[in-house]
Amino acid sequence: MQADRDFQQMLVAERTLLLEGLSDKQRKALADDYFTNKQQVVDRFKKYTVLGDSPKEIEISKKFNEGLEAFEKTAADKFPLDKEGNIRKFSKAELITNSLGPVNSKFEGARDSLDQLQELILGMGDEEFKEADETYSNSIFLMSIISIVSLFGSVGICIFMARRIDGRINNIVESISNEGQNLENVSNTFKNKSVALSSISEQLSAAATETSSSLHEISQMIKSNTDGSNNVASLIQKSQELVTDGVKSLGDLGRGVKDVENSTTTLANTVEKSNSELNEIVKVFEEINVKTQVINDIVFQTKLLSFNASVEAARAGENGKGFSVVAEEVGNLAKMSGESADEISKLLVDSLKKVTDIVDVSSRDVNESLNLSRDKINKSVEISNQCQEVFTQVLRNFDEVSANSNEVANASKEQLIGVEEVSKAMQEISSSASLTSQSAHDLNTASSELSQAVNHIGEDITDLKGLIIAQIKSARHAVSNVVNFNKTKRNAETKKAA
Repeated sequence: MQADRDFQQMLVAERTLLLEGLSDKQRKALADDYFTNKQQVVDRFKKYTVLGDSPKEIEISKKFNEGLEAFEKTAADKFPLDKEGNIRKFSKAELITNSLGPVNSKFEGARDSLDQLQELILGMGDEEFKEADETYSNSIFLMSIISIVSLFGSVGICIFMARRIDGRINNIVESISNEGQNLENVSNTFKNKSVALSSISEQLSAAATETSSSLHEISQMIKSNTDGSNNVASLIQKSQELVTDGVKSLGDLGRGVKDVENSTTTLANTVEKSNSELNEIVKVFEEINVKTQVINDIVFQTKLLSFNASVEAARAGENGKGFSVVAEEVGNLAKMSGESADEISKLLVDSLKKVTDIVDVSSRDVNESLNLSRDKINKSVEISNQCQEVFTQVLRNFDEVSANSNEVANASKEQLIGVEEVSKAMQEISSSASLTSQSAHDLNTASSELSQAVNHIGEDITDLKGLIIAQIKSARHAVSNVVNFNKTKRNAETKKAA
């Protein structure tokens, strides 16, 4: 029973290590409790295997050792606990699954063998009690028969078989004495068994009380853990909603960036179109410049013609004066036209240079701005995509955490149900221990009464033996008197006849 209690303490320590919020000191204390109880199971069972020698005990002991080895191997693989109370190989959900699955299966297998051994020991105790009770009943019946036979038969046969009956009665008395001694041994055995049973009951009651207290604390911790898991699940759900809104906002931002990129491309096309139109204007300026040069040539030729006309008018004298005035005015007009053409040419050159510079600067600046905008837009799109991927991954992680949190909450609820069932079982065990203690007390009392009865029977046997011996002596004396009387009577009759 103590080994079974140590097994239960191991299970409590293992399940408690799966709780959240434990400090390093608490984890180390639980690990020490786990390994200490495990070693106590091994040590107690080794002590018992030295005492248990029946074939059934040997068979169950072998089965328990095999189950214990399978449990230790599975626990080392699926629940690798170190001396500090750390388990780093698996996640919390995997540890819960392993603890409730393969590790618990091997644990219950070994524990079933231990329960079978306890049932075997209790059964053997019951059989010994039944055998002792049967021996006592047979002895009482045998003594009753012998007493009746001795009382009623001795009177009839003591006259004829005094010597033979004397020997047989001595043998019977000796046999009854031996049976009385056997009853006394059985009574002592009952006393020892009752003392051991009372001690076991007290230990079981104390263990049940201690376990009930531990189960109450564990129940409170599981309830607190369940409430924490529910709060975490609520926070995770709210965070999921926020992340979902963030993902939608990032999607809107990405579409907005795409719209900006499209607008930038449209602006670039518009600027490029404007530059193309400015280039067309530059071409018009160039054509005007060419036409202006043609005008300058015409002005030069007009001046030349005006000069020639003035020369011819001078030669004509009075007749050429009017023509000379016309030639002079034509020359002035040609001069004014030339000056205007020069000014137009200068303006065209300046305008052409300014327009060309504007087109070049505008094209360069717009291209640089467009390239910079494209780079920033591309980076913004890339960052937006990365953020969206991160938020998506965070959302998946939230889903996993939410699932794990729900699993932990469900596991906590199942553990709470299991703890409540174990608590009820421990209360029943405590009640059974009280009943067992009372039964042990009653058995001790019955053993004392049986011992007193055996002593009384021994005294009665001694008295009966003395009485039988006295009756035998009396019978012998009576027989002797009868013989002597008959002998005297025959002698008298002989003398009378003579």
